[in-house]
Order: sequence, then C-alpha cells, then structure tokens
Amino acid sequence: MPAHHFYDGTVRWAGNHGAGTGSYTFYGREHQVHAPGVVVLDYEDHAMGTMAVAASGEGEFARVMLRPRVTITADSDRARR
Repeated sequence: MPAHHFYDGTVRWAGNHGAGTGSYTFYGREHQVHAPGVVVLDYEDHAMGTMAVAASGEGEFARVMLRPRVTITADSDRARR
C-alpha cells in the first residue's frame, strides 16, 4: 500500500511591473500569461495536492486541485462589453 503525502501551497504571479500584461515588455517573465485580448493585472493560485509514494520510494501526484484568482482589466472582461 503506497504512503500518501498531502501538500498545500500558494502560487502568486509577481511579474506585473505596473501595466499588467498589456504588452510583452510590460511584465516579468517569472510566469507567462497567454490569453489573447485579456490583460492580466494579478494572478494567485492556492493549490492542494496529494502525492502517493510507493514502497520503492518513487512518488507521483495522485490528485491536485487548483483554485486560481485572476484580476483582469475592465476592458478585458467580455461580460462588461
């Protein structure tokens, strides 16, 4: 029976240098955001995962849940157009 390890972490994009992703030169390359027509100002993800470890010591993530929170400009929000 494999052992299970639970992980809980948060990922936050810190590449906004003041103008979001409006231009390729406006943001840091720590994480790239690809969403045509959408300008991302902020990104944070609270991720949780469970890793199964076999008796041999090898492991793999058996389950991962992502909960992203993305802030976009008002002009990027299609619901408001």
